[in-house]
Amino acid sequence: MAVLKQPLSNPESGWNRYDDNDSRISYVNGTWSNAGGGTQDYNTTTTTTSTVNAEVRFNITGNKLRIICQTWTNFSNNVEVWVDGKLIDSFTTAFAINSTNGYRVLVFEKLDLSEGEHFVKLISKQAFTFRLDALDIDSNATLKPYKEPSNKILLSSGDKYRSVKKGVLVDSNVIPVHSSNTSQNGGLVNTNNTVPSTAYTLFDGNSSNNLTFSLMTNVWVSYEFPSPKTITKYTLIVTGASSINRAPRVWKFEGSNDGTIWIELDYQNESSNNWTMGVKRSFAITNTIKFKFYRVFIFLSNNGSSTAPSLSEIEMMEMSSNELYELDTLNENTALNYGSDTSINLTEIFTKAKVIKSTNSTVGSGKTFEHTVDMSKRRVDKITLG
Repeated sequence: MAVLKQPLSNPESGWNRYDDNDSRISYVNGTWSNAGGGTQDYNTTTTTTSTVNAEVRFNITGNKLRIICQTWTNFSNNVEVWVDGKLIDSFTTAFAINSTNGYRVLVFEKLDLSEGEHFVKLISKQAFTFRLDALDIDSNATLKPYKEPSNKILLSSGDKYRSVKKGVLVDSNVIPVHSSNTSQNGGLVNTNNTVPSTAYTLFDGNSSNNLTFSLMTNVWVSYEFPSPKTITKYTLIVTGASSINRAPRVWKFEGSNDGTIWIELDYQNESSNNWTMGVKRSFAITNTIKFKFYRVFIFLSNNGSSTAPSLSEIEMMEMSSNELYELDTLNENTALNYGSDTSINLTEIFTKAKVIKSTNSTVGSGKTFEHTVDMSKRRVDKITLG
């Protein structure tokens, strides 16, 4: 039976394996090369990069996927898995097998995808070696070249057409570096820990500063932004704790606009230890609401109620604002280029619109406006021409 972080030399019954050199797999956003190899690698090859944000792209049908990689202690320890435009998980390749390189190692599996076709990205988030060896998918499924769906939606009103460009995840931490529980931009850190003054170390940009809480259970740390934000991803990292048993096992991520009433946005209850010291873990959440407060609420550490939990750093990422487009022409090109990818929220309020003109017109000679101002009757403080 296949075991994560262990070699899987050949696909199991009910699975098909596809080599990293398969033409349906594309490698973009970085420098990729064929690493060659020996009989240890599947079909004696791997494809490798050391570029931050380098991507592997492909489409699959079916409901399950396995990623096969070569591993070693100084390889990339944060590779994100995106399916159908959503971050679903991440994995590490930074470990050895029996004190040497791991070959044909099962580093990730997803067994409960919805039926149908999916577009997949693997994104290495560190400037360390990432070597893809193969993909395993259902034996009745198909590997296809990468292609995102192109269904588009436009709304018509009179002779105008409108669409909404959905905001995208801005994959950078929106919390500034803290040296205390307050920051220069007005952000505030709070906690129910018995020593609240040290909570800022979870936002100091230094993952080597580890915070072990005084409370054994039900401890939380919150962050208050100066203005509400739509957070759709957060990351956690644990380093420097005396034991991996201090890493969180059961926790939730919440949002609030008053710091009193909290809305649960994510809940994690892990049956096994999924943490590696010093490895950042990413959690994508479905959230369309702007909250002023966000918090991580830890129920239990890996060791249960007998060991106080620890964390080193918390990061949060937000969605950019939606944009309203106004089009004067409806054709295939305008629909593909400016149509909305998803349903449009008719209750959303916009203060600005981008006007897209597709027709050519000759600029006129302009007009001259004249008006006489009697300066004896009124004072003129400002004249604006535009």
